[in-house]
Amino acid sequence: EDEANIIFAMPQQSLTAMDTLDGEYVGLLFDQSPSNDAFVQPVIATCSAGICSGGLYDTIESTTAHTDFTVNLTGTMDMPEPGFITGTITADNEVGNIACLVNADLGTDAMTLMSCVGQAPGNPTQMFNLILRG
Repeated sequence: EDEANIIFAMPQQSLTAMDTLDGEYVGLLFDQSPSNDAFVQPVIATCSAGICSGGLYDTIESTTAHTDFTVNLTGTMDMPEPGFITGTITADNEVGNIACLVNADLGTDAMTLMSCVGQAPGNPTQMFNLILRG
């Protein structure tokens, strides 16, 4: 069976300070094994000082999140490479690891883009991807 492959790439840029990530974000969660059969879910988050609090929504029209989460970016900036940072993600009182590539000056409108991969909170064998645009 042939499966479609998607390659996502963005330029690496050093992180200068955690507060460059402060702001409002929208994006998508790509979950390989969701509990509700929604493999792609809309996300809204707010980041401040390396802590991003947000919610997962059923549809882009939804006004109430079905799951709240917190990403705590506690790792050393630019490790292991420029633009990378690691941390944890917490949802439903469960914790997983997360690693993000961040570019805080992308495109003509200088948007911030975070592309993250992580272990599902409470189940480190299940992976997810999170893409946020600020």
